[in-house]
Amino acid sequence: MKQKSYIGNWSKSSLEGAPLAVIDFETTGLDTSSCSAVSVAVVHMDLGKGNQELVYNQMIDPCVTIPQVTIDVHGITNEKVCGSPTFKEQLPDLMEALEGRLLAAFHLPYDWSMLNTELSRCDVDPFPLYGICGKVLATYVDDQPQGKGYHRLINVAGRRGYVFNAHDAASDALVTAKVIEDMMPSASRKWRKETRHLGMFGTVREYMSFQREVALRKERELRIYYLSQGSAREDWPWSDN
Repeated sequence: MKQKSYIGNWSKSSLEGAPLAVIDFETTGLDTSSCSAVSVAVVHMDLGKGNQELVYNQMIDPCVTIPQVTIDVHGITNEKVCGSPTFKEQLPDLMEALEGRLLAAFHLPYDWSMLNTELSRCDVDPFPLYGICGKVLATYVDDQPQGKGYHRLINVAGRRGYVFNAHDAASDALVTAKVIEDMMPSASRKWRKETRHLGMFGTVREYMSFQREVALRKERELRIYYLSQGSAREDWPWSDN
């Protein structure tokens, strides 16, 4: 999965109807460079078609002890993953679910990073940070200041009437697919704040340009905030990738 070929395959493709693979991980921790996957789910959808379908949902043995602090979040215990395949063992099926589709996730940098960490452990080429990020889209459409959880998946989904089992990979992936569909403008559904519609983007490349512009601006706002509070943070995926 070489970066140039992956981006090149998608950059001139039509955004409307683009086949997406919406991915979500549950993990042993927050640091994707060192933690491991304990569950992964993939939902297929063709953008603008309203045809979300859960196609892959797998518990994974991380081969390390799952800390209680993360068990308290997603409820996946060491006993539950006992007997599940390792990431490498389930990898062919996961890659089949991603094949020929543009990556999407609610917080794309996190799931993209987790995917690549696990792929690197299997000596598989990484994916580029190139796909649809529901959180970036939400910060634009639900244009409130960042912070206080306003742009967390549970709140973005809740404002659209969705009730789901948060921190369950399958539920998170399904509701992410739905909110991306709801937030993405179409010929009949304008942006709330402007008159732009899907045709403005036309191609995946045009949408990626818009998304990166929004993501970089939001990261800069956060950096300014952290500096004003005298604190530091080093995780700036849109700026550094």
